[in-house]
Amino acid sequence: MASWRRDYVLALEARDRNEKGQKTLYDAYTTLADRTSTTGLPHPRNITSPSAHNNNNTNTSPQRAEETLASTRRDLIEAQRSRALLQTRVDDASTSLQRLKLQSSVERKRLEEVTQEKLVLSQRLRDRDEELRGKAKLLE
Repeated sequence: MASWRRDYVLALEARDRNEKGQKTLYDAYTTLADRTSTTGLPHPRNITSPSAHNNNNTNTSPQRAEETLASTRRDLIEAQRSRALLQTRVDDASTSLQRLKLQSSVERKRLEEVTQEKLVLSQRLRDRDEELRGKAKLLE
């Protein structure tokens, strides 16, 4: 009684291994099916036999496919052009960012130096004022 269950489970595991091995094929088919569904071409199940088509429909279907292909190529070219433009802008922005970070770092160091110099000069001024007051008192 348990042997049929074991056989069933083993068959399911074998099927799962086979499906995982064919995952790229399934993904490619899914991508193709998605792309076909968005192009407006008839689904293969909806296509009737060639005898059912008249000459006019047979000529327009390849024309429609060519038009769709040309449109897709134009869209791809435009997308690549746009991507290249955006990539250039990103590169420029990154370069500018690095330059500004470096400049900011230099300015921050300079600010710290000037602040320290101000503190030193302020201390010297106070010391000199006290010294002059002390001399003024001695002179009086």
